[in-house]
Amino acid sequence: MEWDGETGGVIRCNSCSELRLDTPVEFDGQGRAPCPDQLFLASISGCLLTTFLHFARRLGADVRSVNIHSGADLSMGEEGYRIRRVSSRILFEAAPEAIELAERCARLSREYCHITRSLEASFPVNVEIEARARP
Repeated sequence: MEWDGETGGVIRCNSCSELRLDTPVEFDGQGRAPCPDQLFLASISGCLLTTFLHFARRLGADVRSVNIHSGADLSMGEEGYRIRRVSSRILFEAAPEAIELAERCARLSREYCHITRSLEASFPVNVEIEARARP
């Protein structure tokens, strides 16, 4: 992570291109890129997604689309802002005959996502699953 000389920074990974972050406008930043909170939630969603995809490929689930939405409940206390809860929703569409198998993949992603499992020691993490049949 390197400061960009303004209100954000650049993350450089060995295996990926640069990723930028910025301070939100309401906190005197420029809001040119996601803030750390958004990247944190994106990491949770990303882990759930890649874990779901791993199991879907491994088990041969005919999945048509997957969307993961994550949000956090924040509170302000004496110690400043804190995350009190994270809620995620896995929404997927699968062939009608693959719904049960895809639901199993979603349950397995909730069970094996190492990021959500690690966070549960600090605050509640709720993961809901919603399935839709799509021919």
